[in-house]
Amino acid sequence: YYQYWMHMAHHDVPGHIAMRTKRYKLIQFYGTAGNVGYRSERSKHTTPAAWELYDLQVDPTESNNVYNDKKYRSIREKLKKQFIDLRVKVRASAIDKDFSDTAKARIVSVNQAINTNWAYDTASKQEAQNNSKSYLEKFGNLETTEPYIVPWLRTAN
Repeated sequence: YYQYWMHMAHHDVPGHIAMRTKRYKLIQFYGTAGNVGYRSERSKHTTPAAWELYDLQVDPTESNNVYNDKKYRSIREKLKKQFIDLRVKVRASAIDKDFSDTAKARIVSVNQAINTNWAYDTASKQEAQNNSKSYLEKFGNLETTEPYIVPWLRTAN
């Protein structure tokens, strides 16, 4: 189990969870850091939710996403069931009483996004397209979008 929770914070990488077996890797991009975001303006905005599935035996470089390939439908569903069990086992949704209120709110928001987009139905796909368009409008122009600079490389004010 893997979770990249720093949604768009340091490397312009959307928040995502992943699991892999010897043969397959399944990834869900859940597209949020919660309502608070991090120090990056980009992290405060939702990115498109999406799924990726790679057959590492056939595609070791992970170049061909087979999530929507009908040949992989039963494998995809089996892996998603395993993924749910794995998330329970690692307590991925657990909120420790000692967490800050901000951390608790972020965990709730992230898990809500994960659950909302789990089936990745027509409504989820449409929402992903809307989020993609909105994010592109906000940050797609390199002339007007200020680049994110990691804190350790920022100059003092």
